[in-house]
Amino acid sequence: MAYLIHALSRHLDWFPLTIASQSDFDRAYAVFALGFFLFARGLGYAVLDALSRARAARHDAGPYRTAATPERSRFGVPASDGRWAEALLRGGTPALAARLLDRAFAEGLLRRQPGGFVTAAARPCEPRVDAWLAKLGAAVTEDELRASAFAYARSLAPSLAEGLLRVGFISTARARIGGAAVMLLCALLLASVGFLRVLRFASVAPVAPHRFDDPIALALATLASGLFLALGLVRAVRTPRGSDALRDD
Repeated sequence: MAYLIHALSRHLDWFPLTIASQSDFDRAYAVFALGFFLFARGLGYAVLDALSRARAARHDAGPYRTAATPERSRFGVPASDGRWAEALLRGGTPALAARLLDRAFAEGLLRRQPGGFVTAAARPCEPRVDAWLAKLGAAVTEDELRASAFAYARSLAPSLAEGLLRVGFISTARARIGGAAVMLLCALLLASVGFLRVLRFASVAPVAPHRFDDPIALALATLASGLFLALGLVRAVRTPRGSDALRDD
C-alpha cells in the first residue's frame, strides 16, 4: 500500500496540491470552491433548462400548437388559462386556491356573514370559479371555504401543469434529477482535490496524522455542500425560463 501511494503521489505535482503551507492551501481551496460552486449551480440549472426545452420541443405539435389553438398567453397556454397558469407557476396549488377566492370575492359571489360565508345569486363569472361555486354549499364556515378552494385547486393543477410542461416553464422530475446529478459530479470533482492533497503528502514527508484533518474536512464539507445544492435543484419545479416569464409580468 505504501508503494502504491508513493507511486501515485509522483503524478500529483500540480497546483494547488503542491502548496507547501496547509493554511495557504485552505484559503486557495475556499476561494476556488466558491467560484466552482457558482459554476456548478449555473451548469446544473442549464442542464435542467435544456432537458425541459427538449421535452417542450418534442411536444411542439401537441394540442397547444395546432392550427385550431386559440390565442396563447406569454406562458404558452391558451389565453383563457394564462392567469391560472401564472398562479400555479408562481405559488403552486395554494396560489390557485387564492385566485379562486380572490375572483369569487371580487365578483361579489361570496359574502361574509356571522359564522362564515354565503354564496350570492349565481351569475356568470370565469368558468373555473363558476364550477367551484356550483360545488360549494349555500353557507360554509371559513375553514370549509378554504378547504374547498384548496381541493378544487388541486384538481385544476394537473391540466395547467401539463400546459406549462409542454412549453418548458416547469420541469420534469427527470430534468431535475439530471441537473442535480451534474451538481453532485462537480462537487465530487472538487472534493477529490482535498483527497488528492492527502494522498500526495502521505508519502512526500513524514507528517503527523492531524495534518490530514484540514483537507479531509474540506473535502467532506464540499460533498455536503454539493448535496445541499443538488437537493435544492430537485425541489426547483420552475425552470429558469419560467422564472423569466414571471419577471416579465
